[in-house]
Parts: sequence; C-alpha cells; structure tokens
Amino acid sequence: MTGPIMIPLQGPADAAVALPIARRLAELEGVPIHVIHVAHEAATSLDVVERLGMTAIELRGSVLDTRAGEAGPAIVATADELAAGSIVMCTRTPGLGAAEPVGVTALEVLRSSPCPVFFLAPRPAIDNWGPRRILLPHDGTPATSAAVRPAADLARRSSADLDILHVASPESQGPVERGGFAPPRYMDQPQHEWPAWTGEFIERLGCICDLASLRVRMSFASGTPGMEVLRFADTNATDLIVLGWRGEWGGGHAATIKAIVGRTTLPVMVVRAPAVS
Repeated sequence: MTGPIMIPLQGPADAAVALPIARRLAELEGVPIHVIHVAHEAATSLDVVERLGMTAIELRGSVLDTRAGEAGPAIVATADELAAGSIVMCTRTPGLGAAEPVGVTALEVLRSSPCPVFFLAPRPAIDNWGPRRILLPHDGTPATSAAVRPAADLARRSSADLDILHVASPESQGPVERGGFAPPRYMDQPQHEWPAWTGEFIERLGCICDLASLRVRMSFASGTPGMEVLRFADTNATDLIVLGWRGEWGGGHAATIKAIVGRTTLPVMVVRAPAVS
C-alpha cells in the first residue's frame, strides 16, 4: 500500500473540484486522504472547515492538517513527511486568470514533490469520475517511461483500458536519447514498419512492469505532441492522462506538458523521471 493521497485546499471552489477525484483515487488505492490547508497565520481546524465551505461530515474519514507559512514549500514538506503516494490539486485557484499553464503554488509543488502530482483544471467537478480509460503518451524516451508503471498500476486497480499513444514529430527524428527507443525511420509508410516496431515497443515496456494482464491499445499520431494528445483524448473517451516529466520547466522545456495541462479539462497525472547522473 502506498502513502496517503494529499489534497492542498484553499477554499470551497478547489475543494469542490479536487475532493471527488481524490476520494475515487483513495478508494482504488485503499489509502486515506490527507487534506492540507496552508495560510500565512495559524488557524484552528474549525476555522479551516469554515473557510473550505465544508462540514465535518463531508470531511469524515479524512485527516485535516493546517499549516502556517508559504503554500508550496509547506505542501512539499508535508508530502515528504507523510511519504504521500500522490498529491491531487488544482492547477491554480479557481476563478483566477490563466496566463500560465499552472499557477505559482502548483509549479512549486510539481518541481519539488516527492510523489506524482494529479493536476486538475479549476473548473466544475467531473460527475462520477473514474479512470475507465487511461491515456499514456510515450515518445520512446526514458522520461516518458517513468510514467509506465504508475499508469499500468492504476489501470490494473481500476480495471481500466490503457491507451499508449506514440506521436511522431520532426523532433522525434533527431538523435535517440540514451536508453530511448527510436521510432520507425519512415513515418509516411506505417504499413511497412509500424507492426514490427509496435511489437518490440510493447515488449520493452513490458520489461518495466506487467502489461500482459491489461487491456492495452497502441496508437499512433503525427504532429505536435501536445495537440495530438489532446485530440486523441477528446475522441477516445479518455478519463485520465498520465505524463512522464524530466523535471525541467523553464523556457522551451516541458512544451507537451504545458500544452496539455493548460488546455485539457481532464485530470493529468505527472510523474517525474529519476534524475540521470
């Protein structure tokens, strides 16, 4: 069993979005929910419950943790203390503008989190959400491979279908990253190389974790990765997108994650790849 699922909450709007998703994930994991509220000054649990617009009954079965300080560092420190299994949070405070894909606190958490982060769009909650169809984009690099096991484990626990999407882009024709898996040479002739490549690709992923017991479908697209992932999710009844991340964000880094998280209404699980020495 993994550690608890943490939910950083600041008010009623993000509580309404995050709690239903976190509860479903906690049921699948068989772990408790740990709600954390961070403010500049210490507050009592009763005050926090009122700020969140909730009742004690609605929080039944959850731990309510109140901390004073800066939100990002406090959330990360608590996740570290608890050995949290994941963090579920909105990308920004609902109602605020969206100049960037994620807000300051969400980015601080993502950069330093010791566990995967589920990002939720600050929009009305998804009714009766469950991960029935999970989308795992994979570009053949070790960074995206970091997301394979978490995606497969969640698919197994939820009896979900697992879609693995490979997007061919001009960048994918460059040098292969160490430990990576190159796409077929002739993108415009998929009938010649894709079948054999698919078999080898799935076999390699199967070395990371067991995929044989899952309903796995391999699909291909050509274009800008972020846009193709969003298009696939929209047309294939996707419930959850799982993304591997190298840990770099500034400048032109993480373009695919930024495009997806900034536009989708679906939950997105971001899994950070281990640092390469």
